[in-house]
Amino acid sequence: MNNFIEVTVVSDSSDPLARPRKALLRADWITSVVDISSGEYMDEAITSIGTREPVDFVNDDDEAGGVVRAERTFVVQESYQTVRAMLEAASIKG
Repeated sequence: MNNFIEVTVVSDSSDPLARPRKALLRADWITSVVDISSGEYMDEAITSIGTREPVDFVNDDDEAGGVVRAERTFVVQESYQTVRAMLEAASIKG
């Protein structure tokens, strides 16, 4: 079985959220972890997690109406240090 980390998601690039929710993210699909605690989410979310999961969306700013392929990104309530520790623990299990 693959190793997962459990986080509280407050923003998801592929799904508008009404309120924060728990999620299990597959550790080996995570490509980046960024501390954003001093950014716009200062009072709630503090870490951005990028994944290898592709997300397609229409670029409304593009006059041609092109489709953009991006990677799914989550903003979570857990601290950078907590996410890092969970990823390290998941890699030990694997």
